[in-house]
Amino acid sequence: MKIAIVGTHGSGKSTIISAVYSRLKKKNISIFIAPEVARSSLFLAAKEKVPKMQMDLFGRQISNEMTNSRNCDILLCDRSLFDILMYTKIFFKDDEAKMYVESMTKFCEHYAKSYHHIFLTSKFFSPRIAKDDIRPKDEMLQKKAHIELKRILNEFSVEYSILGSSPEDEISDWIENNLS
Repeated sequence: MKIAIVGTHGSGKSTIISAVYSRLKKKNISIFIAPEVARSSLFLAAKEKVPKMQMDLFGRQISNEMTNSRNCDILLCDRSLFDILMYTKIFFKDDEAKMYVESMTKFCEHYAKSYHHIFLTSKFFSPRIAKDDIRPKDEMLQKKAHIELKRILNEFSVEYSILGSSPEDEISDWIENNLS
């Protein structure tokens, strides 16, 4: 089973995933986390924000999910291909980016079916308090990203839930209720 937690930067995805992982691991459920690939991006480390960086992230996300899903019953993905597509659409508007967006969109049409469920975060934390240089510090960008991500999920008819006030409970309960 592959579950993705998606959302804009600074919305608590990694924190939620850690809590869900701990909770389910205590119940002896075979679970693994596919970490966010942007955190290890050489493009971002070099502050080289170009459209091909997004394609690199896209490919690494696919590899990350496929590799990590081999040894567990449940894979929790910190982000998805839809997040990367969303940021590509928001940040880049040139012809090279349009080519990448088209390619990503075609791939997502089919790959979307590989997710059993997606959970969309609904809370935003101030990006200014982030302790890294990867996340943008613009709060308006968070809102724009959230709206675009929701639009993309709807475009691909992906089954998703918007997380409420107890995201760890919501995700853990969904997983436990849908285990085969």
